Order: sequence, then C-alpha cells, then structure tokens
Amino acid sequence: MGDAAPTALAFACHPESAFRRFHLLGGFRDPLIYTILLGGPPLLLGVVLKVLLLPSEVALSGNGALPGPLMALALVFVVPPLYVYIRAQAVHLGLVLRGRVQRPFEVTFRLVAYANASVAPVLIVPIVGDFVFLALGALVETVGLRECQRLSARDACLAEVLPAGMLLLGFLAILVVGFLWWSQVL
Repeated sequence: MGDAAPTALAFACHPESAFRRFHLLGGFRDPLIYTILLGGPPLLLGVVLKVLLLPSEVALSGNGALPGPLMALALVFVVPPLYVYIRAQAVHLGLVLRGRVQRPFEVTFRLVAYANASVAPVLIVPIVGDFVFLALGALVETVGLRECQRLSARDACLAEVLPAGMLLLGFLAILVVGFLWWSQVL
C-alpha cells in the first residue's frame, strides 16, 4: 500500500497497461484500503470546498454548514467503500444477466475499486469534479472490464451503461406511476 500515488497515476493515466499487470485475485482488503486512502480525503475536501465556495442552496449540506465530525468520518471511511461495493455489484450483475461474466465478483470489485479510487482526487474540484469523477471512473472501469473480464470493447461499454440505464428506467417508471396516481387523485 506504500506505492498508492504511482498506482493511482498508472490506473488514471495508463489504465490499459495498468490493468494488464493487475492482480486479478488477492482479496478485498487492499482494494478497500486503497479506496479509503485515495477516495475518502478528496471526497471530504470536495464537500468542504463546496460549502465554503458555493451558496448554501447549491452546497451538499443545504444549510451552508461544514460537515461535523461524524459526517466527516462517514465521508472518509463509509461512503467510498459503499460506493465501490454498490457499483461493483451493479456492473457484475449486468455482466451475469447478459451472460458475459468471465471471472468472479472479486475481480470486478477489485477493478472498480482501483479504477474509481485512482480518479477520486478530481472530487476536490468544486462543481465539475463530481461529473469528471463519474466520467473518468466509467472510462477507466471500461478499460478494466475489457482487460480483466476479457470482454470486447462493446461488451465493456454495455457493462458500464447498463446499470445507469436500468436506474434511469426505474426512476422513469416511478415518475410515470406517480404522475398517473396523482392525475387520478385530482
């Protein structure tokens, strides 16, 4: 874990060669530690900068207050691993449902953790950092899926888009049902 900075640069800047040398198996501990070390501090700093630099209506907290100690601990130690776990589950489930999974969940979890933690420092940038993080994370994940799960570029892209597409369809279905219910009540 002592070489986190060079590892992050390798995954963020040269993901194809980094994932070719990637240890596919090796447990969940190292990716979790890597996610907390590289994902937590930028997330916390990004939230603090949003509160300080943006009007309270735009800031995450909504009231213009800095995160308290409990919220700061959650932002560093809970949110990054939880995001990586949910993201890895969604991507892996999409691979399983499409019959494209080549390796176990551990591989998907590890590649999602290293891909997202490596680009997490962009979360420090107010306003656009979140969007850049999502775009870069998806790009690096796609390369990782192609290399580690032995997928074609098309299948790797679909694995990235499928969870977000299903989430949007779910929200759209909820909106339609809510609108229909609301129109019947009036």
